[in-house]
Amino acid sequence: MNEGVKDVVEFKCWIEKEGLAQGKVISDVASRANRVARMIRIDKKEDTEVLLLGLEKNAAFSDLSPSVKSQLKKACRLYRQYKGL
Repeated sequence: MNEGVKDVVEFKCWIEKEGLAQGKVISDVASRANRVARMIRIDKKEDTEVLLLGLEKNAAFSDLSPSVKSQLKKACRLYRQYKGL
């Protein structure tokens, strides 16, 4: 199993600075990115869509509801945007 996001505080600050979310939603997005990072290497240097295809093949991910999957994918995309990947 992978480790979670290491720079979560900076990620939260970036989300707020960019105006992408406010309040508790910022923590929710960071928590979801952390959840994804425990399933796959979220910071892997490959195309985000390819990475998300790998996420879809993860057994833990495939058991989730469609709405949770969508939230996790969005958090993954935002984290990768933050990292410039």
